[in-house]
Amino acid sequence: MRIVISIVCLLGMSLSGLAQADPNWFILQRVSFEENSGNTGFGTPKPVFPSMIMDKDGTEITLDGYIYPLEGQKASKHFVLSSLPIAQCFFCGGGGPETVVEIYALEEIDYQEERIKLKGILRVNGYDPMGMLYVLDNAEQIELN
Repeated sequence: MRIVISIVCLLGMSLSGLAQADPNWFILQRVSFEENSGNTGFGTPKPVFPSMIMDKDGTEITLDGYIYPLEGQKASKHFVLSSLPIAQCFFCGGGGPETVVEIYALEEIDYQEERIKLKGILRVNGYDPMGMLYVLDNAEQIELN
């Protein structure tokens, strides 16, 4: 009986941490990649987006994360939002390209080191190898829950 109670307690603790995470990041991280030599012959991996991601394309979503400024500005309408803190994000750490979203905000958003939450229209950008996989257009900062 003690073993069953211990397992239930451990399961509850692990699920409580999961419930606080933004579910949209889990969906966006379902992208996979296949080799694609294209016309360049360089073998740039091509993103493959499952239907659960494509169903979000063009819809309003929320994402929470950390601001990664693009030009060192204190406030900006154009920046990157990372699901991971800066030291772990795609540009500085071990995260992949599916852990960041390019942001185009309606109004300037002040840089801060703490996690923020945004809502906006998701655009899946699987066609431009020079761009990020995802873009959030018309983004606005909202309160964290």
